[in-house]
Amino acid sequence: MTNVLVVEDDQSIAELVCDVLEEARYTLAVARDGVAALQRLQQQRPDLMLLDLRMPRMGGAALLHACGQDPRLQDLRVVLLSAASDVGPVAAQAQVLLHKPFDIAELLESVQSALRARVCVDAPR
Repeated sequence: MTNVLVVEDDQSIAELVCDVLEEARYTLAVARDGVAALQRLQQQRPDLMLLDLRMPRMGGAALLHACGQDPRLQDLRVVLLSAASDVGPVAAQAQVLLHKPFDIAELLESVQSALRARVCVDAPR
């Protein structure tokens, strides 16, 4: 099973994402902000993180920076979720940028694309 950490403070979006990914047979964990996500990441590294950029306590950009400082998390695959049209350089730290609002097909394609990117990075040469 593929483990996905959903980091989203909007409960309705988090529930939608979880419902869709559970039906697609992913194993999920949820964090409501960057602080909770960082604690989860220290306990167990997921295969993929879906990350909202704007959250209380610690936003997505700050969480990505913290992940970049931890050698165990530097190559973590990330799908950014954002309603903002201009996400700046933080988008370069993710495999996929998914703009809100999104539909189910876009969500699934984004997750699959980010996971395929992981296989390519880890493949022996």
